[in-house]
Amino acid sequence: MRCNERDQLDYLHQFYAPDISDSNLEACRDEKSYIKCCCCRLTNKTDLFPTHDGMMCRECVASFITSQLRLNQFPVEIPIVTAPGTSPLELLYAILPLPVVSLLLKKSFAFFKCLDYPCMVFVQCPHCLARLAVTETCDVNCCSCTCSVCGCAWCYLCNWEPHWPMNCEQFKRWSERWDTQYLFDKDYFNSEKELRMCCDCETVFEIPVDSTFSFRCPNHRCRWNYTEDGQYGHWHNYDPPLSPRMWQHIRALAVDMKYCDECGVRTTGVLKAKRLIRKDVASICVEARNQRFEIPNRREFESNASKLFPLKAEQNKVIDLRNTVLYLTENCTAWLYLMGPNEHQHLKKAVSQLYRKLLGMQQEITWASRDKVVMKVKELEEATTELISMFHQHSVTV
Repeated sequence: MRCNERDQLDYLHQFYAPDISDSNLEACRDEKSYIKCCCCRLTNKTDLFPTHDGMMCRECVASFITSQLRLNQFPVEIPIVTAPGTSPLELLYAILPLPVVSLLLKKSFAFFKCLDYPCMVFVQCPHCLARLAVTETCDVNCCSCTCSVCGCAWCYLCNWEPHWPMNCEQFKRWSERWDTQYLFDKDYFNSEKELRMCCDCETVFEIPVDSTFSFRCPNHRCRWNYTEDGQYGHWHNYDPPLSPRMWQHIRALAVDMKYCDECGVRTTGVLKAKRLIRKDVASICVEARNQRFEIPNRREFESNASKLFPLKAEQNKVIDLRNTVLYLTENCTAWLYLMGPNEHQHLKKAVSQLYRKLLGMQQEITWASRDKVVMKVKELEEATTELISMFHQHSVTV
């Protein structure tokens, strides 16, 4: 749920706004009560607020509230008396510094909300930066959440993409190798030629057999980085920085970077491909990821779904099911790879069967009748639910 300051104020209104008029509010408004603060007794105060004991100056109200905040005493007692339907929290902006008010609202919101949702956590969407509160956890993927503003899904523990059934540590180990392997295998998985990656633009390219300059990056922007004989060159004291992602590829490939002895500038221009993940595992993950992210594949399926299912809700249901199956195919295969090649063979078979069912449904949706496709979608939903249940049992016990 969305949880900015306005949302927190609206939620806390029910706990702090009085329902009926307080007689002490009228009593503290007589002429004598405006002379001095009932707490510090000083008569030279101008910013006075009505309380149950009389008028109180701004400094005393601030001291009374901040002392509770420092001692972590919640719910915070606010001595200010307001009219019915008006929350004293809104007056705190005229009494306390803005960061203190924000902290008080956040802690008060957490106190009352945790009474109903003990597992509530504050998160921030990495895409739109909206502040959110996760109140309900999913039994299967308890670390993932979806932004109610932009729809972005992510793991709030590692602030990265959802990675169930892998935990954050497993996903980190997998990503360190998979992100690099996917760049090489995305377009050249079946290529028998040698592959290279340009350090400057991260372009992956094949080495032509009959090319004069076999190691030169084909990207037009990188042509100035090479000498006339096709070797990677450099200008003394000019070293273009490498991106953090490129440094990740360098660590994954365990490349020994070379530098100029005279000026210390990098002289390594390309990285040689290396098999980081077993080919049979990478084959499944590459195919599933290409199906999920490549625009032509997505548009073709969405177009076929719109022809068979006139309602938008039905179209979204089928599209989401396809994305879920592809997500499970990639991440479950990665989990099985990390757990060992000979472990959980029945799970490996279940993932393969689910993926084949999806491919069959994608083929039939182009020519089969609506009733037949609906039956295939129902079977795919049941198989998906069963696979999630199987992996949930094993991921909890492991």
